[in-house]
Amino acid sequence: MTSTGAGSPPAFEAAAAGGAWNFIASGTNSGGSGVASISFTSNITSTYSMYVFSLKNIVPVTAGDLVMYFSTDAGSSYLSGSFNTTVWGYDAGGTTRSNFATSANGCHLADQVDLDALSGISGMVYMVDPSDSGIRPNAHWNLGGHTNICQEYALFQTGCGFRTSGATVTGVKFEFTSGNIETGEIRMYGIADS
Repeated sequence: MTSTGAGSPPAFEAAAAGGAWNFIASGTNSGGSGVASISFTSNITSTYSMYVFSLKNIVPVTAGDLVMYFSTDAGSSYLSGSFNTTVWGYDAGGTTRSNFATSANGCHLADQVDLDALSGISGMVYMVDPSDSGIRPNAHWNLGGHTNICQEYALFQTGCGFRTSGATVTGVKFEFTSGNIETGEIRMYGIADS
């Protein structure tokens, strides 16, 4: 961003090159018995060095952990094992909620999401350099929503996760460790480099 020097406080304008968020695709579920996962198995290429997934009210049919999985073959299969994840946050009562997963099958984004259709999990998940095979597949996130681990229910969690070896990622999916996704929408964006 560049200051224009006008106004009080000064106004800012985005640099002409790079930084634009470009909508690519969305995955939704509107209710009923739910879907097992929301997947993005195309359009993850070297076009963008950073992808952002916007989660809106992702609600499980049964309470469970929300996980992001990576694929190197456009969703034909997903990487298993060798994922390390750190998740940290607070519930509404001020209690620290954290989880450290090692050798997991994917990035554990949020713990014990509650089945409350009024407020599931929402927020942003960032994936960096998926087309660089020398980079460990990784993501970081900021999410909030409902949890069933305490009576206060509100939950904020932030975290990061990565696989311990490099790979070219061409697909991802989001699903719960237990049960289907009842409602919600995930939108995929690419952030332009130039």
